[in-house]
Amino acid sequence: MSGSSDEQIDAVIAPLGIALPEELRVWWRWQDGLADPEVEGGLPGGWEPMSIAHAVARHAEEPHREDGTVGDLYWRDEWLPFAIWGNDVLFVDCGRTDAEGAAAPVRCRRWFGWEGSEADRAQSLAEVVRIWVTALGEGYCVWDPAADLWELRDPGALSALGGLWLF
Repeated sequence: MSGSSDEQIDAVIAPLGIALPEELRVWWRWQDGLADPEVEGGLPGGWEPMSIAHAVARHAEEPHREDGTVGDLYWRDEWLPFAIWGNDVLFVDCGRTDAEGAAAPVRCRRWFGWEGSEADRAQSLAEVVRIWVTALGEGYCVWDPAADLWELRDPGALSALGGLWLF
């Protein structure tokens, strides 16, 4: 799947009424989801990049409180997912962009609970991509074609990078 135009992105995101950080726009302009929907775990650690349409649909599926507050098992209106791994979700807190509106903190919701969903895991999507690139470049995480999965080779190094939560 190739990237989407700004017009396509705006049309899909408009119903949410949120300001999209520039780095998410760049993400979806570059690649709007997986090129092959049959491929699983396309990113290091098994994460699958979501198309913008899938992200908006997933956002709508998450339980929201009418008053916009978050609590056990509730999703904030300004949270927008961009990658999944099974039931785990990586999302950007679009309500907290930097001064230029370019970047926003990344958070993670794990399948086994919402604990930590309110904690910033990275300052931006660019930081997440940097961790993935470093993990690949340094051999901390490698694809094992025989096992059809990502192999984590050096958890200590990833922990030092601040990225162990991605794997």
